[in-house]
Amino acid sequence: MRRLQAALKGLPVVVLTGARQTGRTPLAQSLPQKRTFVSLDDLGTPGQAQSDPDSLLAPRPVTLDEVQRYADGARQWSCTIF
Repeated sequence: MRRLQAALKGLPVVVLTGARQTGRTPLAQSLPQKRTFVSLDDLGTPGQAQSDPDSLLAPRPVTLDEVQRYADGARQWSCTIF
């Protein structure tokens, strides 16, 4: 957890990866910093990601979960983040 918190303080983007069902989402939700949590599993969010992907990044800091569901948006987000 300490390494994750240090990465979040020093980097604009941090990616949690791992096998399925290993606790990435609960770990991200348990972070002590106040963060907006957005899951692309939620109804409506994939549509928002497609029509206005930058709006998902507006409430900073933000945690995006299940981003692999909208890989095309990641290209646009990289332009916004950097």
